[in-house]
Amino acid sequence: MDVDFDPRYDASAVVVVEKLLPGGVGLARLPEGKLVLVEGAAAQDKLSIVYRIGRAKTLRGAVRLVLKPSPDRRDPAPAPCPACDWVHLTREAQLREKRLLVADCMRRLARLPQTAIEETLAPPPELSLRNKISLAIHEAPPLSETDAPPKDAAQTGAALIGYRAPGSRSIVAYEGCLQAPPVFAEIVAWLSARWPGQTGAESLLLRQNAGGDILVGFRGETLRHQALEPLVAPLRQAFPAILGIDAQGVSGHRVLAGQAFFREELGEWTFQVGCDSFFQVNRAAAGLLLGLVKDSLRVIAGDRALLPSGVDLYAGVGTFTFALAAVCERVIAAEYADGAIADLALNCALNQVETVEARHGDVCSTLKSMEDDVAIAIVNPPRTGCPYRVIDWLNAHVREGIIMISCDPATLARDLKRLKEKGEWRIERIQPVDMFADTHHVETVVCLVRGEA
Repeated sequence: MDVDFDPRYDASAVVVVEKLLPGGVGLARLPEGKLVLVEGAAAQDKLSIVYRIGRAKTLRGAVRLVLKPSPDRRDPAPAPCPACDWVHLTREAQLREKRLLVADCMRRLARLPQTAIEETLAPPPELSLRNKISLAIHEAPPLSETDAPPKDAAQTGAALIGYRAPGSRSIVAYEGCLQAPPVFAEIVAWLSARWPGQTGAESLLLRQNAGGDILVGFRGETLRHQALEPLVAPLRQAFPAILGIDAQGVSGHRVLAGQAFFREELGEWTFQVGCDSFFQVNRAAAGLLLGLVKDSLRVIAGDRALLPSGVDLYAGVGTFTFALAAVCERVIAAEYADGAIADLALNCALNQVETVEARHGDVCSTLKSMEDDVAIAIVNPPRTGCPYRVIDWLNAHVREGIIMISCDPATLARDLKRLKEKGEWRIERIQPVDMFADTHHVETVVCLVRGEA
């Protein structure tokens, strides 16, 4: 959208961006001194911006014109992408700024000003592709009796498929992304041109494994499976790499063709991953995370062959569970998502790991039912971080070390602050990882060992 005509904004100004903040926005000051957060900015940019007048201490704005570009800007800049809010920054600037975001959260929120933050680890650019995207679907209302019929299916305009625009409910048509497999754009274009009308579908999931197999999932509270059936055979014929198509709707879950899972290799283990199951969106970066978890386990375990017990919270399909099982006599893996816990149980059998007990349910409830302490905990919570009850349980029942993997430095800092307030923990390492290239999002691995800092 042309920001000059965006109804969200009603004023303009010239500003210089001071720095980037968590959330990916630039911090600048209006001529009268008021703070404004600017989307699409880079540190040291001189910008003409538009913003909305208001009484809030901090306003929000968007770039109207770059008057003097920051050295961190790409030249030429790639096409904008709603999912890639840092696509305008160079690779080097992205890695530096992600480390600074983590450091800023550790200083301001965790009260850890002296803690060293490692340089951001990143896979090679050619291996930075995301293996999963989720897109919104908007179906046009059905034609009335007075509407002229379309000349062909491609002209129906029956479905708009794309990302939600930042700060808006509107959908930007998906035409590809530098960080996603090109075949995803081809599938979206094919579906958009042949949409069968009113189906109730609200979102589209696309997932690809290292072998090129693709899963396609349709989701919607009112989705009707039978309405999608005309798409299934032609879609698989057009894209033979599609391993399966499934739908979740008003009648529950149904596999429309093939299967609703594929397999991924990570480290020395094989994982079954369902279309909805959580698995890291970047395989190469997931390998870096797994290596960091193994390093942290060695730090905590020392020269001991096996520790008595461990717990893996928010275990997903078992991405880090088996590494923990390699250093513990027994492991409890807790996961609340139905599909992921089913994959986790199957993956234990698939990898012949017999020392893991997979527990299905809310993590807090799982911890409440555990009577014994554990030596090590791996914690990989959602973006919202850990509930206080989880942090307090870790302080009370983990004897030797904790490995935290977080996709939000702000909630990670909050959780670390409470951990250190309630117990004695020494931070051995804080390591940012670039899981999401061209975005402000950053994964962080923290290794904590019981004892005074």
